[in-house]
Amino acid sequence: MMKSEESGSRSTYTLVRCVAHDSCGDVFLAEDDNTGKQVAIQVIDLENVRAEEVAAGSRRVALHSQLKSVPHMKTFVGSYLIPNTTKLCHVSEYLDYSVTDILECHQVMSECAISEVLRIVLVCLDYLHDKSVAHEIVRASNITLDKSGTQVKLCPISTFH
Repeated sequence: MMKSEESGSRSTYTLVRCVAHDSCGDVFLAEDDNTGKQVAIQVIDLENVRAEEVAAGSRRVALHSQLKSVPHMKTFVGSYLIPNTTKLCHVSEYLDYSVTDILECHQVMSECAISEVLRIVLVCLDYLHDKSVAHEIVRASNITLDKSGTQVKLCPISTFH
C-alpha cells in the first residue's frame, strides 16, 4: 500500500501489478483505495537519478499537472515521495494498452485505426505547440488506449519547455 497527500486529502493506493519497466523506473497498475479507480504509478528512485535530471523531471511534473483538462492527453493525478525513502511516485490515469502492445500482439493495425491514432496525436501536438511546449518523444509506447479502443491518449510525461 502506498500513501500520498493530494489536494489536502490522504489518498492510498494498492499496487496490483507491474505493467512496464522503463529507464526511469517501474510502472504499476494500482487502485485508489478511496474510489476504487485504477491509476498508473511510476516509481522512480531518485538516488539513481542525476541532479539535473531531477530538476528537469520537476519541470515535467509541473507541466503535466497543468495539462489535466486537455482532451486526448493522459491525465495527471499527482506525485508524492514515499516517506523515509528516495522514491518518487508519479500517479496518472491508467489506460490498458499502448500502441506498442497492440503491434506486438496483433502485428498490424487497420488503416482506420492508424488514422485515428495519428489524428489524436496531431491534435495533442498542436495543443502543446500552441502552448510553446515540445513533446520530447512521440513513439508507440507513449500512445495509450483503453480496452475498448475508444479512448486514445498521448502520454505527456516526456514534455519539456
